[in-house]
Amino acid sequence: MTMLHLFCGQVASGKCTLAAQIAARPGHVLIAQDEWTRHLWPEEMRTLDDYARLIPRLRAALAPHVAQLLRLGMPVVLDWPMNTPQTRAWARGIFEAAGADHILHVLRPPDASALPRATPPAPMPTRSRPRRMRRWPVGSSRPPRRKAST
Repeated sequence: MTMLHLFCGQVASGKCTLAAQIAARPGHVLIAQDEWTRHLWPEEMRTLDDYARLIPRLRAALAPHVAQLLRLGMPVVLDWPMNTPQTRAWARGIFEAAGADHILHVLRPPDASALPRATPPAPMPTRSRPRRMRRWPVGSSRPPRRKAST
C-alpha cells in the first residue's frame, strides 16, 4: 500500500531533515510547506494571523493533488507540521480519500539539542495570544476522546 509520511514535533526538532532523508528514497515525492509558502507569499506571510488566513487555501489546493499521487502509487513525504488536530484531520482526509496508508513521525529531541538549530529562514510569525493545542497519543492519528463530565 502506498505511504503518506507525516511529521509532528516542536520547532527545530528535525522534521524537515527527516522528511528530506525519507524523500531521497527512490520514487518518493517531497511536498514541503516552507517551499510553497516562500514562493507563493514571500511578502504576505509575516504573522500567525497571515498563516491562519493563507495556509487553509494552500491545503485546499494541494489535497486533491497529494491524494492523486498516492492513488498512482507514489509515496508522498508531506513536510508539513502535523502539530494540531485540524492539520492531522486534513492529512487523514487525504490518505483516506486515496486509500493509502500513513505514518506519523513524532520527533521529540531534548529541548537543548533543538535550540541551536532554531534559526528560521524567514521571520517567525508572532501572535498576541498563544493558542492551546490538545495532545494526541504518540503514534495515534486520532485525537484522544474527551472524558465525560459528571
